[in-house]
Formats: sequence, structure tokens, C-alpha cells
Amino acid sequence: MGFFSSLWDGAKSVVKTIFGDHSSTEATSHTNSSVSSSQIIYEPDKVKIAELENGRMDKAIEAQKEIMHMNNEMQLYIMEAHQKVLNIAPKSSKR
Repeated sequence: MGFFSSLWDGAKSVVKTIFGDHSSTEATSHTNSSVSSSQIIYEPDKVKIAELENGRMDKAIEAQKEIMHMNNEMQLYIMEAHQKVLNIAPKSSKR
């Protein structure tokens, strides 16, 4: 349940980021126009979205690993049960 609730919280945060406050901070530095001009634009919304996407990918990878681990355990239990059945079957047929 923890995985899905954190996924839901991330999705809500993305929606709030996309449809919420779209303010961007602009820092502009100008020097003599004959020398050079530079402009730095910092957009916190895009930074936050990138962080959320990276976190989402990490959680998806972790969930896949967990699913593979559970699948392996289930296959092991099935093989053990099958082996137990094979060990019991010859004994019961000898009676």
C-alpha cells in the first residue's frame, strides 16, 4: 500500500505543479552591449517535474524488482509442492 500511496502523492504533486502556480524566476545580467549579453532563466516548475519523474522511475524499478522476487518465491513454492507430490505418489501406489 505504501508504494501506491506514494505514487498517488507524486501524481497529485505533478498536477499541482502543472496547473498551480506557473511563476518562473528570471535573473538577467547585461553587460556592455558591445561586449556580451547573457540571460539565465530558472524555472522551478520544470526542475520539480524532473525530480518527480526521476523518483517515479526509481519507484517503478523497485516495484518491478519486488514483483520479480515474489514471482521467484512462488515458483519455488510450486516446485517444492510438486516434489512433495512426487515423493508421496510412489509410496501410496506400493500398498
